[in-house]
Amino acid sequence: MARSTVNIDGYEDRFRKLLPRSQDTTLLVLKGHLLMEELVNELVTGLLPNPAVFSPTQIRLHDRICLAQALLPNGEAPLPLEAALTLNTLRNRLAHHLEHPQVDQLIAEFLRAFEDPEALDEFGTERTATRLRRCIAFLCGMLAGMVAGIRAVKDRKARA
Repeated sequence: MARSTVNIDGYEDRFRKLLPRSQDTTLLVLKGHLLMEELVNELVTGLLPNPAVFSPTQIRLHDRICLAQALLPNGEAPLPLEAALTLNTLRNRLAHHLEHPQVDQLIAEFLRAFEDPEALDEFGTERTATRLRRCIAFLCGMLAGMVAGIRAVKDRKARA
């Protein structure tokens, strides 16, 4: 049965505590993926009219992200959900292959979702891990905002 497990008000502190300040991109992807996944679970359960009968962890994360996209009112896949799919693919490649040949390409694809191509000279001087950490933080912040918005709408409807 689904129930809220993420304290959105304290999420920033939780994120800072759990996402390492490491230069190890694999560790950043794995930890960032877990943080993103819990927010996707909150998003999906928040969008469902009867979340008590749904257990998000019973289906693949890719499917949960697609379900969130399908449940959103405008029917479009917003940037955070598209980026979540990319991060999920990246995590799967890292988790199932010791040396996957597309890892650098997938990291670059994930970074492009958030970084302005005209400002790449500025970002290009930073280490990939620093850029990756920033983009994961931005992704999780956007997802947390979506969750908070959905909760606020539900609370308003419940009070009406």
